[in-house]
Amino acid sequence: VVRPAMPRSLSSRSRGTTTTVHMVHVETFSPEAGLSALEEDEEEEEESVRKPGTWDLQPWPFTITVGLAVLWGPAYAWGAGSLAVVAPAVGASVVITIAAVLPWVIPLVTGWVPTRQSLLPFHLALVLSLLVCMPIFFGATGRVVEANNLPLWDEVLLQMDATLLGWAFPGGQLAVWLDSSSWIGPATFLGRFLTEILTLCYVSYYVWGYTLIFIHVHAFWTAHRRPERAVDEKGKGEVVPPESFTGELSEWRFEVALVRLRLLLAAWLGTYLLNFLLNLSVPALSPRLYIQERYHHPLDGFGLAAFIRNLIYSQSAGSYGTFPSGHVGISWLVACMALRLRPRYGRVASVAACMISFATVFLRYHYVVDAIGA
Repeated sequence: VVRPAMPRSLSSRSRGTTTTVHMVHVETFSPEAGLSALEEDEEEEEESVRKPGTWDLQPWPFTITVGLAVLWGPAYAWGAGSLAVVAPAVGASVVITIAAVLPWVIPLVTGWVPTRQSLLPFHLALVLSLLVCMPIFFGATGRVVEANNLPLWDEVLLQMDATLLGWAFPGGQLAVWLDSSSWIGPATFLGRFLTEILTLCYVSYYVWGYTLIFIHVHAFWTAHRRPERAVDEKGKGEVVPPESFTGELSEWRFEVALVRLRLLLAAWLGTYLLNFLLNLSVPALSPRLYIQERYHHPLDGFGLAAFIRNLIYSQSAGSYGTFPSGHVGISWLVACMALRLRPRYGRVASVAACMISFATVFLRYHYVVDAIGA
């Protein structure tokens, strides 16, 4: 058997001529040895195809974060000392619990044998319940702070800003310096334009994470409904000819899509819960409220920014989630995840994360240390 083995060229030049010798690897073996080698190659190939299928469909990060979400509402009720104060959060935990345990309880009670097709609605119901519960938990965090009359940390955060940036801005507050700027301040044309742009960037925070999750929900659905569409290492679809398609390969693609979706949700959900826990530990009002007397110009932009700002203020009343900034933390988490799973989307999300990070300080929603901590 003669086969190329890392082709190399040996060239010699003499009197203007070139001679090239191509090196090949030569092996001789008996038919029995060839049959044995062929069987080993087939076993290795089979193992390489089946190995992804052995992945745990319930990866432990996802299991832990779902368990935390199940306990989060009752923990808030215990921390607030009243079920009525955080009833929506408790209800969200109950919904997550139902969505998580039904695929396990129903077969035990009825003897029903679940299949991949029959479990699809349960997977999607759990994903939907997790997506809906995060805003509810955020609103309940402030109620726990008020119920326990926890001390605020604004003065400490101000001092930290002054230590870091006091040499560059008054009291370390970039927003205070911008407010008095004659060329980029909120009262100037450039400042109004920048206010409009950064306000849109700030609210786009709600889009990037959910969009990335819905992209992978669609990939999961496609792996279930259209198994002939493969999934490569970068998460992109690659059509394979029908004759090369097998049921086992279909199952592998389905499992890959499911594991990716669950690990994505684990990172997203876990970061939110960690952020809420830190908000409870370091509650604060934010610069727009704590040092509002230092600002002399409203951030109205050309009108749209003022409308969005008033809407945000009405929805965030009673919120103490200043440190760390959830906007900054989640935005960078999504950017990092997208760079690995969807590189094109990740590059755009990274630019958005930079803009959102600056917007949180410019629009007076957060201290600089809030962004650094996030």
